Amino acid sequence: MGDTRRRGRVIWFLMTSRPDLVPMDLKRQGRAEEHIALFPPATPAERATVFEQLRRRLRIPLAPGTNIETLLAAAAPTSPRRHRGILVRASRRMATSGATTVDAALLRELIADFQPPSYPLEIEYQRLIAAFECHESGAAPPSLARLSPAEIGAQLNELRAAMGANTVRRDGG
Repeated sequence: MGDTRRRGRVIWFLMTSRPDLVPMDLKRQGRAEEHIALFPPATPAERATVFEQLRRRLRIPLAPGTNIETLLAAAAPTSPRRHRGILVRASRRMATSGATTVDAALLRELIADFQPPSYPLEIEYQRLIAAFECHESGAAPPSLARLSPAEIGAQLNELRAAMGANTVRRDGG
């Protein structure tokens, strides 16, 4: 990264769900110019879009008239990882039952069977730290974009205290 002969020729991608644990020398300007946060889908429409993209990628046929957004809106929020799990289970059920499509009844059953993660504080911490480290507030979901870095830092400190961790400072320490 420090070799000036490579400047402008190499793009480095550093990916983590815990940017607070990345050493400061890797995050400074000149090393990692842009900090881009990827947030999980927040609304039923966003979750439905991700679900539909995964469904198409996995080539799982959907019964006509099945409204994914309505099914997901009626349930607890789920992550893309969980969407994939639901779809894999639906595919297995299709195979064992001889069905040619996944219908709303099966999806409703599999979505209802979803168990929320047992570590909600850690998930919220990852969401907040992503917003805190991101260089563009417009990239954050509206609920986080309207908060100042100081407000996000205060929430992170509260969560870290609740989880028994150290406090967060803007300088990464």
